[in-house]
Amino acid sequence: MIESEKHVAVPDQPRRISGKHFSHRQWSCPVVEDIYFIDCVFSDVDIEGLIGRGISFERCRFSNVRIKGADLHLCTLRHCEMTNVDIRQSTIFNVSLLETPCQGSQLEQCQIERWMMAGCHLEHARWNDTSISYWTAQNTPVQDFIMSGGTFQDGNWHDCTLQQVFWQGTTISRQVMGSCTLKQCEYQNTACDIFIWSACQLQEIDFRKVNLSCSGFQKSVLRECQFAGCKMDATQFNGAQIQQCDFSQTDLSCSQFTDATISNCSFLSANLVRATLKRAKLTSCNLINADFSHADMRFADLKTSLLQPAITHKTRLHGATLQPLDWALQTPEPLMGQLDSWYSLHRPGPKVNTESPSLSSGASRYV
Repeated sequence: MIESEKHVAVPDQPRRISGKHFSHRQWSCPVVEDIYFIDCVFSDVDIEGLIGRGISFERCRFSNVRIKGADLHLCTLRHCEMTNVDIRQSTIFNVSLLETPCQGSQLEQCQIERWMMAGCHLEHARWNDTSISYWTAQNTPVQDFIMSGGTFQDGNWHDCTLQQVFWQGTTISRQVMGSCTLKQCEYQNTACDIFIWSACQLQEIDFRKVNLSCSGFQKSVLRECQFAGCKMDATQFNGAQIQQCDFSQTDLSCSQFTDATISNCSFLSANLVRATLKRAKLTSCNLINADFSHADMRFADLKTSLLQPAITHKTRLHGATLQPLDWALQTPEPLMGQLDSWYSLHRPGPKVNTESPSLSSGASRYV
């Protein structure tokens, strides 16, 4: 490090600081306001009691930085690099990270509100007993992430990839994900409230015994996910593709599977009372002791899933495609039959007359 840079301190007056290297420093109770750091390096720095307002960093590098008891408002990092940044017992409000990879970050007993990450990469993170609210992440891969305890509310994710992300004893409220990919993630002993996955891909996700009431998986792809013992009443799977998932002993009452494709899944002793499975396709599914009482399964495709071992009290099966052993379960619905007949005669569009065969191809008979 250049000798002149060793004694460069954080200035008291607002200004730009460019190309400086802060190394092996210990700052106690600094006050930093309206400062723009450009192309600076912070390495092996200990900061305690920092009060910051309107701080911006551009193309800066942070390595082995330890912050304790900070109070930060309106902080922005653009095109920076963060490695092994440890923040403890701090309050942060309105922080934005733009195209800033973060590796090895640690949060301990922090309170963060309005945190945005766009075009970043979060890896090897450990967050403990931290409260995060109004989180926004876009196009940000997350890998090897563990959050233990604390709260995470009003989180919005878009076009993100989450792999090996583990929530342990965290209270999660109002989480919305769109066009995201999740692989090998777990929700252990978490208290969840309103989860939405829209057009997402979920693979090998462990939701066992998690409360997912009123959640949504619309138009998502689910593979090898564990839902055994979950509370999933009024959950939406409309248009979803569900493959090799376990719903054993899961409460799916009043859930919606309209136009869903379900293959090689287990619904052993699952509760699907008053569920909606209109036009759903169930392929090679285990329906033993599943309760479909008062469920709406009109026009469902069950050619390869035997419904007989399930409970079908007042289940609507009009127009459903069943195995021969299940034909006796398909009770007639006169009103629906009349509606189908009326619609076949009055439906819009060209009508094809199938009573007489069409003329064969060849020369005209008038020649």
